[in-house]
Amino acid sequence: MSYDHWSGGDVSINYYFNIHGNLNGIITAFGTDEFFYEDGKKLVSINRANGLNWDGKRSNEFVYAGDELVKRNASPTGRTSHTFRYYDNGVLKEIVPDRGIYYYDRMKLGLLEFNKDGQLVRTESAMTFNPFMEDAKGNNNVLPSICVFKYNDKGLCIEKDEKIAFRKNEEPADTIRCISRYTYNKLGDILSWEYEGGCYMPINGNQWTIADRRFVISYGYQYDDEDNWVEQRVTMPSCYRDIPALLKFYEVKSKGYYVSNQSPSSSGNIPTVTIRRNISNYYEFSASELEQRALEDEKKADLKYTAVQCYGLKGKVKMVETAKEIVAFDKIGNIAYIEYKYKDGNMKTDFVYESPLRYNYGENTSTIHIEFSDNERKKVCKEDFSCDELYRFDGKDRVIRHDYYEGMAPASVIYSYNGKDYNPTKAVYSGFDETGNWTLTQSYVYLDTDKKGNWTKRKVLGKTESESYLGEGNSEMTTFVTEDDPYIETRKITYY
Repeated sequence: MSYDHWSGGDVSINYYFNIHGNLNGIITAFGTDEFFYEDGKKLVSINRANGLNWDGKRSNEFVYAGDELVKRNASPTGRTSHTFRYYDNGVLKEIVPDRGIYYYDRMKLGLLEFNKDGQLVRTESAMTFNPFMEDAKGNNNVLPSICVFKYNDKGLCIEKDEKIAFRKNEEPADTIRCISRYTYNKLGDILSWEYEGGCYMPINGNQWTIADRRFVISYGYQYDDEDNWVEQRVTMPSCYRDIPALLKFYEVKSKGYYVSNQSPSSSGNIPTVTIRRNISNYYEFSASELEQRALEDEKKADLKYTAVQCYGLKGKVKMVETAKEIVAFDKIGNIAYIEYKYKDGNMKTDFVYESPLRYNYGENTSTIHIEFSDNERKKVCKEDFSCDELYRFDGKDRVIRHDYYEGMAPASVIYSYNGKDYNPTKAVYSGFDETGNWTLTQSYVYLDTDKKGNWTKRKVLGKTESESYLGEGNSEMTTFVTEDDPYIETRKITYY
């Protein structure tokens, strides 16, 4: 769904969604609320209507640890700042107000607790959400609330049990219990709301009381071809005129406005409110379907440049082994695993592929994408930029540049060739960090190659140049030049 228009009486609201099903915008008579995401999924800012930036970057509202939202500050004052905590499996466990539940006695959003299925099971707040107690709020009245929730086997809430500690002039006045029970149709839309509990009831002008009432609100629907309702009929209870919240709802939805000192409108029929929803646009495919289609296309894709080529090799290479590592390739030229050699033993890293263009390093690791441009092969990881790499090739499909990261610091190597030779004559490595920069220049003399033309033995001559910041406050630049001792490098190559 990309667009959803609601109307009832003279009230109209437009909702817009992105392809992931997340809310992009809300348009009302008061203006537009805009929601902004990273990659369409991770909410990063909200711009409220009429320029009220209560949720945007100025208040640093959204703080993440990986993909988990850990803190939200919904106002510049910080009084509605909340911390998010999770179960070990990543399911939200609770939302906790940083300054305490009762720091601000008008704050509805207090403590929220969830079970391991992600269902809201308990709330505690300084002010009730209950619409039937709304008019009891005032400068001298405080209505802190605790709610517990029950669910059926389909995960739908069937009961909300609320206890309101009604306090007047800071003195306890009463404990009000309010129970809501819900039933649903087979599509999961609400059919009935049975309410039993406290209701604000006016008495002769400025006088009022809290009375226990019991009534049922019923719902009926018409649906489109996607099983989304396009018309909702809300049937009011016969007592709706006696309960301000129900009367307001009926008048506003029927006429578009409510005037408290006028007699309620009446047609003599069963009081029903009709809410219409115009869902004019649907995405052709869901995000998961598009992801699956892309994955299927990737599985058929040919690699423009292979990992074998990135290692400066040609032919159907199965494995290359040096003194430092073993790199194994699959039959299409991607890396299957790398085994690093250390004095105290080897460490192996497996590459797990979803498609030839997408892989990870096992469970709970970031996905890495392989992308191509005219003469480049890129390794891109959206969750960790330090995994990013770029290989650039010349017109003879020889690698001429490799950009990568040494820890968190960028580095690169540039290769030079002699004529049509496939093996480079020189490589210039360079990088920098907060302490300075360095350059390693290596020249190669080839002593042996195999039948495919890949070198198996070469002499390496090197020179290292570095510039480092020294002295008080790193204010002095010092240059070092070191001629490295020549050495012999060998590698063993096997083929499919």
